[in-house]
Amino acid sequence: MGLERPLWWFWTRVHYWSLDVALGAVVMCLWLGEQVGVSPDPVDLGCLCLAVWSIYLADRLYDSSTMPYEPDNPRRNYYLKHRPWLWVALLVGLLSCFTLAIGWMRLDTWLSATLALFVVVGYYLMVIISRLFGMEFYSKEMLVALGYAVGLGVPIAAQLPNAFPAPLVLPSLVLGLLAWLNLNTIAWFEAAYVQNEPVATVAKWLGLAGLKRLMWTLWLLCLGLCWSLAFWRLMAWPHAIGITIVLTLLAAIWVSHPFLAKNGLFRLSTEALFILPLGWLNI
Repeated sequence: MGLERPLWWFWTRVHYWSLDVALGAVVMCLWLGEQVGVSPDPVDLGCLCLAVWSIYLADRLYDSSTMPYEPDNPRRNYYLKHRPWLWVALLVGLLSCFTLAIGWMRLDTWLSATLALFVVVGYYLMVIISRLFGMEFYSKEMLVALGYAVGLGVPIAAQLPNAFPAPLVLPSLVLGLLAWLNLNTIAWFEAAYVQNEPVATVAKWLGLAGLKRLMWTLWLLCLGLCWSLAFWRLMAWPHAIGITIVLTLLAAIWVSHPFLAKNGLFRLSTEALFILPLGWLNI
């Protein structure tokens, strides 16, 4: 009991500062590498970690500029209160990422990163344009999942001999479906429990029931694809079992949503799932 409060304080700060997301991106990049038998360059992995962290911090800052104060939402209030420090962290993250990339990243990695950069820039352009013209931007979750899967594949694609990384396509699809499921879970939770959600999400388009049907459809697609890859020996069985465990835990989160929402564990639980593959990686 004595450790419970300090550990909770520590992990919530890790979550508020998006360090769990950055760690999850590194873990899933290593997972992708094991699917094709290559290891990412440490410089590329460091750039990926800093880039993902910076993107999420930028998203937090953008959201905090439109957030009202909400007494029952400690996560948002933390961003409002610590916005200056988030700006400092974002600048440090971007500077460190660019310094590492310009100084040590290989040219072929730069070329591979171009596609991911287009996806990220395209996402933010669509968000900004939709806000300027008062349009609803419902494809946020899908675009973010696409950018996540493409971005995590960059350090792996740079290690492959062919210009088109064909072996990466299906494992990246599994990763993209997982990311899309995770983001739809958060959208569903916020639509169900957050009254003044300023961001247009897929939940506002499909409704809670429609979004739940989409989530279960994606869940079955991800599970089926994962086991199909294992059956055709395109994915090792321990990895297929591991992804099944992640999907099972995600379904348990859906079932336990009233308890998790009440105790502030919903986002912590969903984003921690991407760290779990660390337990079965060959590192």
